Amino acid sequence: MYTMTNVEIIQHGHRIVPSFDLTVNEGDFTIIHCSAKQGNVLLHYLHTQRQNADHITFSQQKGIGYFMLEDTLYERLSVIDNLAFFHNMYNSKTDLNEILSTWDLRHSNQCVI
Repeated sequence: MYTMTNVEIIQHGHRIVPSFDLTVNEGDFTIIHCSAKQGNVLLHYLHTQRQNADHITFSQQKGIGYFMLEDTLYERLSVIDNLAFFHNMYNSKTDLNEILSTWDLRHSNQCVI
């Protein structure tokens, strides 16, 4: 589980990220819709706060995946083809069939983004 409580980011007197709480259970995912600047600031904060237990707690020290706005999906590729493309690009060690089964995407080859 991943939990953040009362996270607010202020830089130079300006509120960049308003106060919020977030809990993501293992195997779940969430989407944070924000501007590119807010996303970059928030990811930097999360990266630097991993050792600080004030606002963020991790029940397991596993990697957390993220997908930035700048990383875009290819509209002409199916869901599986997009997943395979990024799987190969980032040299993922997780078996692609396991990912497809976990997210129930085995039959998504015809689904286009």
